[in-house]
Amino acid sequence: MRNLTKITAVALTGLFLSTAAASADECHFHWVVGQGFTIECGGNSVTMPGPGGPGGPGQPPGQFKQVCVYKGPNFTGQHVCVNAGMSDAHIGPAWNDQVTSMRFYGGARIRLCQNYNYGGFCNVFWGDNPHLGGALNNNASSYQVW
Repeated sequence: MRNLTKITAVALTGLFLSTAAASADECHFHWVVGQGFTIECGGNSVTMPGPGGPGGPGQPPGQFKQVCVYKGPNFTGQHVCVNAGMSDAHIGPAWNDQVTSMRFYGGARIRLCQNYNYGGFCNVFWGDNPHLGGALNNNASSYQVW
């Protein structure tokens, strides 16, 4: 446990040093019991796995249930990966209206919504999508992953 604490401190220190210009409003913390946590600040993120790895207890090793979203088409540009069980009803400015492509791992699914608090048009995705297109391309403000 001490080593995990040290690794977490180093990772968090690196994240905050690299995003010194980010205000507290631009940072999001996601915690999923058994899966770990992700902190995103100013477009940068750090994910620390919990007990059993990112897939949680009962997941085969290397089998992560997560979705990675990208700012560019064909899985290019800045990206962040979100574990199953995470959601955000109010995506911060670093990612609001920025998702253009998505990759899926371990059978994960994502529900993207145009507006905050899961409002407006929403759609569920479950397979790699090199160009989102349509009503949600660069127009998503909330999400849920499972």
